[in-house]
Amino acid sequence: MEPGLKEQLETKTAVYFPIALDIIRLDETADFDLFILLKDQNKHILYREKHLPFTEPEKKRMLENGVDTLYVQEEDYAAYRHYLETHLSAILDDPKLPVEQKGELLYTSLVGLIEDVMLDSRTALTVTRSRSIVQNTCKFLYAHRNSLEHMMHICKFDYNTYTHSINVFIFSMALGQRIFPLKTLMNDFGMGALLHDIGKSRIPPEILNFKGKLSEEQFAVMKKHPVYGDEMLKKAGAFPLLTFDMVRHHHERIKGGGYPDNLHGSQIRREVRVLTIADIFDALTTRRSYKESMNSFPALKLMHEKMRDHIDTDIFKVFVQMMGQPKKG
Repeated sequence: MEPGLKEQLETKTAVYFPIALDIIRLDETADFDLFILLKDQNKHILYREKHLPFTEPEKKRMLENGVDTLYVQEEDYAAYRHYLETHLSAILDDPKLPVEQKGELLYTSLVGLIEDVMLDSRTALTVTRSRSIVQNTCKFLYAHRNSLEHMMHICKFDYNTYTHSINVFIFSMALGQRIFPLKTLMNDFGMGALLHDIGKSRIPPEILNFKGKLSEEQFAVMKKHPVYGDEMLKKAGAFPLLTFDMVRHHHERIKGGGYPDNLHGSQIRREVRVLTIADIFDALTTRRSYKESMNSFPALKLMHEKMRDHIDTDIFKVFVQMMGQPKKG
């Protein structure tokens, strides 16, 4: 076979990813086709075309035949992710789904939201989607005793702006549960934590993705991202005031010297102080192209010994307790 023809055939080969049967909502339609894997032939065949509802009798028949997994083409991943986000509340409420799987689906939805928001934060839909997914995260964290452990296990520790935003959001929400007594506060707080780095979408890629320590000039540009984020969300409108405050001030320091407004002490809200601790911890424990990640215990030790001027030490004590007794390594 000629090399060119072989390359064309390989390009046309479909790639599939599995989804649990229980994820598909009964009597609802989706914007992607569903496939079944014929294991004896190692071949995927079309089972259900997009826009056709999936019914209870069909599900029962599949389970009776030992089929509990369906497949979606990789090219439909964006549509699948949108479907997850749309039905996330029902999925998280489903008693048949294990908590580990719920956590993975929640994380997938969070990645999709952050990617979309980074591309365009201007629409009112950004506000609606952010609020909805934060509410669902609150519900998940409060409903399951070990939800933090499950979410932390899923967290990706190879750095990019999307995964960092989500990791910080998860740590912030877990810590916020222990600091703030009112569940209602967590929704506004969560939106600030989730969107805290949205301003990085306006940082030039050559600086944002620079492999190495930034120069003074590059860092001066990077330091503008909290202001950019504040401006972007104000253009989108309808966000809580707390969200703006968290986005703008998560790099302020408890004893001053932070940016962009050189706040200190009581000028920095407690919600912002929680976010700052989560942000620093994830930065230390995330692997980058120019540095290895730190394990939890060394990172907490470094924060305790070297960053006391940066963080609220009382809130940090709660964070250490939340993280348990990490192993050295």
